[in-house]
Amino acid sequence: MKQRRRTKRSRLTYQKIVEALIRHVGMRSRLPSHEELARTVGCSRSLIFFYFPDREHLLTAAHDHLKSTIGLSPSVRNERLDSAQRVRTYVNRWVRVCQRRARPFMAFLALNAGSLDFASTARRAAEQRLADIEAHFAAELGRLPASQRSSLIMALELLTDFSSWTRLRSDRKATASDIRMIWSSAIASLLATPPIDEEALRRWDIKTGGQFAEIPMHAI
Repeated sequence: MKQRRRTKRSRLTYQKIVEALIRHVGMRSRLPSHEELARTVGCSRSLIFFYFPDREHLLTAAHDHLKSTIGLSPSVRNERLDSAQRVRTYVNRWVRVCQRRARPFMAFLALNAGSLDFASTARRAAEQRLADIEAHFAAELGRLPASQRSSLIMALELLTDFSSWTRLRSDRKATASDIRMIWSSAIASLLATPPIDEEALRRWDIKTGGQFAEIPMHAI
């Protein structure tokens, strides 16, 4: 019993340190020192060194954590939704992912420029998103020839990826609500679905209890 408690406590401590590491990378675009991590987590520097003896261990932990979360946009059953609702559900799900993961992902991408391992992770995440887009918009894409369908899926993935989110946030100073409208309108146009009504999008936010409300830029 005591051993299980110690194991669980150790696992929770490790997770807390990794989460602090990801937040730091997202906010400051660099790896924290062991001293900074210790202050953030509220533990001793020796404990940080126990889990992460050097910079490579920190990089590996951050990479493994992001690998398990980036690109996540879980599919939902949408057979009963119309085209406009499918656009809204896709955009809202991906906006939520971007709000939490875009900054650390882009920062870690810069830290690991040239890393084949991270490039492979990013590629797998993109492939996952392509499959999700194809499944989510199967009804609309099914009307198109195979070659056109493939090109459109790739265009939709590029339109709503982390780089697109980051450019809109930093260069255009767009809010999450602005980006939802931009992406929704663009996707509706590409899929030749009825145009997205801004008032309908606001009603959708109210209907879902505000769960898609703006998350501050510093929140990861």
